[in-house]
Amino acid sequence: MFLSVVIPTYNRKAILEKCLRALENQLLNRLIEQYEVVLVDDGSTDGTTSWLGDNIEKFPHLRLFEQSH
Repeated sequence: MFLSVVIPTYNRKAILEKCLRALENQLLNRLIEQYEVVLVDDGSTDGTTSWLGDNIEKFPHLRLFEQSH
């Protein structure tokens, strides 16, 4: 089974950091073979996308979609 986790966010960088780290550290059972984390950023101005860019290698399952202003 392939699992998609969708996270909408706007100016919640501190919480998002904890959430993404927790998702990467999950131990999956045999039913879930692969997963992706779809992050939809609604134009955050708190440095969320900069932080993600600097740390992208830590989150190999992440797919980022950004809302432009």
